[in-house]
Amino acid sequence: ARIISESGVEGGLVVHAGCGDGSLTAELGEQGPWLVHGLERDRKLVARAREHIQSLGRYGRVSVESWPGGKLPYADNLVNLVYTREPDGLDLAEVMRVLVPRGVLLVERGGRWERTMKPWPDEIDDWTHFLHGPDNNAVSRDKLVGPPRHVQWIGDPRFSRAHEQAASFSAAVTYRGRMFYIIDETPPVDIRLKARWSLVARDAFNGIVLWKRPMQRWVNQLRRFRSGPASLPFRLVAADDRVFVTFDFEGPVHILDSASGKTLRVVKGSEKTKQIIYREGYLLLLSDDEVNQMEKIDAARRRGKFLKHHCHVMKVDVATGKTAWKGDIDELVFPCMALKNNQVFLQTPTRVIAMGQETGRQLWSAEFRAELPIPGGKLKNDEMQWEAPTLVASDEVVLSADFKKVRAYDSKSGRELWSGSSANGYNAPADLFLIDGLVWMNNRGKRQGLDPRTGKVRKTIPSKGGYMHARCYRNKATERFLLLGLMGVQMVDFDKGEVWMND
Repeated sequence: ARIISESGVEGGLVVHAGCGDGSLTAELGEQGPWLVHGLERDRKLVARAREHIQSLGRYGRVSVESWPGGKLPYADNLVNLVYTREPDGLDLAEVMRVLVPRGVLLVERGGRWERTMKPWPDEIDDWTHFLHGPDNNAVSRDKLVGPPRHVQWIGDPRFSRAHEQAASFSAAVTYRGRMFYIIDETPPVDIRLKARWSLVARDAFNGIVLWKRPMQRWVNQLRRFRSGPASLPFRLVAADDRVFVTFDFEGPVHILDSASGKTLRVVKGSEKTKQIIYREGYLLLLSDDEVNQMEKIDAARRRGKFLKHHCHVMKVDVATGKTAWKGDIDELVFPCMALKNNQVFLQTPTRVIAMGQETGRQLWSAEFRAELPIPGGKLKNDEMQWEAPTLVASDEVVLSADFKKVRAYDSKSGRELWSGSSANGYNAPADLFLIDGLVWMNNRGKRQGLDPRTGKVRKTIPSKGGYMHARCYRNKATERFLLLGLMGVQMVDFDKGEVWMND
């Protein structure tokens, strides 16, 4: 208990260097989200340690390995805590190599504790919302992301349940070295088995499960079309050591401690929330009274119709749970709400709206008639509900794209700046990335970088197709690479135009 307290590390992979007979190593693995690995030079002590751990029934969660000293037997950025009473055999540079960012070396010397933390590098970015941040610009500022060279970890389940029904993976976000996601953990042997949806937290660097909580009523796994309702990935946010989630498809927003998964607060009046945005101590929540009428909504949209909805936007103080304001909108509001500076941007089937985040008052409204992706007026296979438009906000411009057109508005006045053609992804909304002063979009087999205020083409990168159709999910980007869902992940270097295929 003292070791855990002094280290400040709350879960993950622990290395006990110089573990001796394994008694303390075994205690470290007794409880909590820990995987413990002991290192010992004396082979006789290794044998005794293994026997002791086995007698306690902890082998697997705790293990011991013979170690000659020198290089540590771990990949880079893998270990959360290195503990030792014998620091002379450890090379500090080697320890820093294997520690995850914010990982700790804890040395105990005669009752004194020396704690050294590996700093969090500026080159690593968080991905706190479905589309990176509150502005919906799905572009990471991470400088380390590049074409993959090796596997860091693999976690269960290794296969999802189906390809033609609802996807087994609903949402994923990351914050400060932790990954949070919603997944159906039912064995994939038969799609008819009842779904078992869970919210899971893992250490993002080594994959160790830190905590897990069951979802309540989520989506039906037999639902046609894997993308499911467009709101699903917008319902999970992680930031400032908190996780914000709707455990039930129609339920309220829960605020969790990100380290333990314990509920800190349930937001009153937040039932039927379909999008969550967090920034600097407050939440913006988009709810929809008709969100539970999925079959009716689907049937109407297959006919090219939008049903009337009763939607609400509310601002909530995270510390107190109190509602600062609530605005009612008697239209369908798509789950693509965006926040930039002090303005909230919304989109309905007929318009784009700007609201002040301090007051909730409407600042401007601009026409935008959304078109559904129905070729020839019909859907061949009755697949729908992935068709939310793309709405991205910058300091000066708000951009919206549906399946045929894109429009840019001045963010302060709502004046239309320009319009152009748009192309949706494969069963996914259109790409719209703001990167280094350009708006990147897909257009007739190539990627174009447009001036955000004029729409003029400034740069073009040819596209390279895969040997099948693209994956049915939205593309993402970093400031250096496009990450496209062609087969696995196709990475396109903005500067060089080089394409990396990772099937």
